[in-house]
Parts: sequence; C-alpha cells; structure tokens
Amino acid sequence: DSGLLTEEDLSSGFNWVFAFVGIVTVLVLVLGTLDAMKIRKNELFDRTGIITFAIYSNDFFSDVFFCGKLYTLWIDDISYQYNDIYFYLFILSIGFIILPIIFNISQLQYEISKWTKDEILKDTEVPLWIHKRIKFVYFIAIICGSSFSAISLVNSYLFRLTIFSMGLSSYHKNKFQKKRFFSIVLFENLPQLTIQIITLYFK
Repeated sequence: DSGLLTEEDLSSGFNWVFAFVGIVTVLVLVLGTLDAMKIRKNELFDRTGIITFAIYSNDFFSDVFFCGKLYTLWIDDISYQYNDIYFYLFILSIGFIILPIIFNISQLQYEISKWTKDEILKDTEVPLWIHKRIKFVYFIAIICGSSFSAISLVNSYLFRLTIFSMGLSSYHKNKFQKKRFFSIVLFENLPQLTIQIITLYFK
C-alpha cells in the first residue's frame, strides 16, 4: 500500500466531484431558467453551453482520476510483475491529458485571432470582449479540457452577465464547433481507448 493514494480514495473522490458538478449544474440551470423567464426576460439564454461545460468537466476529471488509478497500480505493484507497464501507462495518461489541452488552446488561440479581425465581427462588441476577458476563456478551457465547451459557456448569456455574453454569432460558433470532431477523436477518445485496452490486456 502506497499509504498516500488508494483506488478507494480515487473512486470516492470521483463520485464526490461528479455529484458536485451535477448538483451545481442543476442549480445553475434552474436559477438561470427562472431568471430568463420570470425575472429578467432573456431570450438569448442558452442552456446548452452550461450542460456542455458540465459534461466536458466531468470527462476531464475522469481522465485525471484514471491517471491517478494508474499511479496507484504502479506504486502498489509490490511484485513488480507489471511495474514498468504501469509506469509507462501512467506517463502516457499524463500526456493524453496535457496534449488535448495544448491542442484545444492552440485551436482556440487561432480562432480568436481570426475573430478579432473578422469583417463581420469587427463592428460588434466581440473584439472588445475578447480583449478584456481572454484570460477567463483560456482558464475555462483548461478547467474543462475543452475550448469548444468554454466558448459555449461564455456565449450562454447566463443571468445576463457580461462574462457570459461574448456575443459570438451562430455562424462563427457553429463553424468553430465543427472542428470538435478532430479534437475529440484524435486527441481524447482514441488515446483513452488505447490505454484501457493495454491495461486490460496486461491485467
């Protein structure tokens, strides 16, 4: 026993995180809907951005906990029978967390540079919004592991708050979201599936 981290700790921790994200998401959705319908009429309120953010956050946290599980398998392999395999899988799992984030941030940075120079958007509040709140967008993208989810959230118009009212047009949002396929398949699902297959094979 490593004495620091166990599979039971990881399982319990993930359940708490999953429950916390779920409860907060439901509360925000309920309060946001009531605000948009009863308190301050807000036809622009988009629930999809909040739900997407919650889903991607839990997906990112599951990757982190999976990485932790591989760590415990590596540390607690007293027989050293699969010690090297667990170690390399642990290192790979770290890479498969970091690489998608880097790729997502690169995509986001590229798109933002285009949006600030776009002929359609230059006469809107979008360039100024980006200039003032770009750090928040990057922060959200890292927290949930997805730049697509971050853009959905900051365009949700939640509570009419400026921070969630980027003002990006549907055309630009949809065009950006179409790039989600490559990010998810190539940098998220495929690496995870590879690690799980290798783990099951050597178990």
